[in-house]
Amino acid sequence: MDLNNGLGKVITKNVAIISDTLNVGKITACKHGNGRDWWVVAHRMNSNKFYKILVTPYGADSISEQSIGSYRATDAGQAKFSPDGKRYAYFHYNTTGLDVFDFDRCTGMLSNWRNDTIPIQYGNVGVEFSPNSQQLYVGNITEIYQYNANDTNLQTNKMVVATYDNFYDSFP
Repeated sequence: MDLNNGLGKVITKNVAIISDTLNVGKITACKHGNGRDWWVVAHRMNSNKFYKILVTPYGADSISEQSIGSYRATDAGQAKFSPDGKRYAYFHYNTTGLDVFDFDRCTGMLSNWRNDTIPIQYGNVGVEFSPNSQQLYVGNITEIYQYNANDTNLQTNKMVVATYDNFYDSFP
């Protein structure tokens, strides 16, 4: 960062890290357990494969693959790490719905896969954790669901916390 009057210098550019077809909107990052490096996670289309890239101050240090969870064809939706980095959620409105995993910030391994289906409603969807990482919120077009992020059975702790009231604003 000392070069170019403190702006730094690009030393490598336009180098593909992964040459594969990835699902749209599912690239997300989590700080490594060492507090310095980062894990970047992406999902391969038409598979249950995740790519995990370890990014260090020297660049993309390593790329690993892990097959776990639902088989996912082309999809959109959202993927998110909990603020404490212990959970990873992947949601799309198709029949595979919501996948939640435990995440090891030191090894980058996903484990303890659990799944819940949510009524299919085509359109915008989202997933978010509470600031304390204890609750997981999933939204489709008409409902927002809340889960206890620490529970191993998603189906038994799903609760509807908001429902669309049919209000329409012609000038949103």
